[in-house]
Amino acid sequence: MNFRIISLILIASAFLLSGCVTEGDPRISKIRMEVNPAPEMRGAGEHMTSDYQVRLSGGLNAGPSKKMEVDDVYRNGRSVDFAYSLEYGFVNAAAELALKKNIFMVNTGVGINNGLYTFASLGLNTNHFEIGFSGGVWMNHRDYDCEGDMTVTSMLVFNEVKEYSHHSNNGTSVIYGGYAGAYLGDFGLEISASTYEGDMELEDVPFSPRVYTLYASASYRLNDHWRVRLGSVGVHGENFDKRYWSGFGGVSYIP
Repeated sequence: MNFRIISLILIASAFLLSGCVTEGDPRISKIRMEVNPAPEMRGAGEHMTSDYQVRLSGGLNAGPSKKMEVDDVYRNGRSVDFAYSLEYGFVNAAAELALKKNIFMVNTGVGINNGLYTFASLGLNTNHFEIGFSGGVWMNHRDYDCEGDMTVTSMLVFNEVKEYSHHSNNGTSVIYGGYAGAYLGDFGLEISASTYEGDMELEDVPFSPRVYTLYASASYRLNDHWRVRLGSVGVHGENFDKRYWSGFGGVSYIP
């Protein structure tokens, strides 16, 4: 009987003690945040002569990794060692559907570029130029790490300081921007710009980094179905020291 009573007391004590553990807010000392060029949201890239057009695209990106230290970042009164890591996804692909009525065009698509994305655009497509606005949702695959410590208080241990760490490799971002293009015969020039806000995943950090992406390219239609493209992409953002440029190339197939 005594053994049963002692066992019940020990079990009850364990439950009580586990329910009396409290954790303070993390005190962050280090953050590493990966940023990527946003996916390209394009127009038709040429004069559309039909009511609808399906386009399948794919390509390669080329850009070096870059680490950027950011000064004067604080959280809860503590200086934070904060740095961006600029990384490029090497492969991109998209499937798009464009619908046109008179000179008005709607384009929508899904694709892969550092994660999955979907977008839609509305614009004008004329004989020699196009212009429009785009918006989309990007399930961005990127690394995010932070480190620090936190105070844990319980009935057995008072104000024990433990290490704190958090890691994430996925984030959903809303992207929006615009595009423009000019074309003559088989040749075309395109430019598009977009922006998204990096998710800090922490409260009380004094800024949510905004990233800007600019695509500029030239293209040539080889025949009725194939078009090739070469261009560059620039990435800039809040607390970046400059705009960083890389190159890309690809092909498009129109059935």
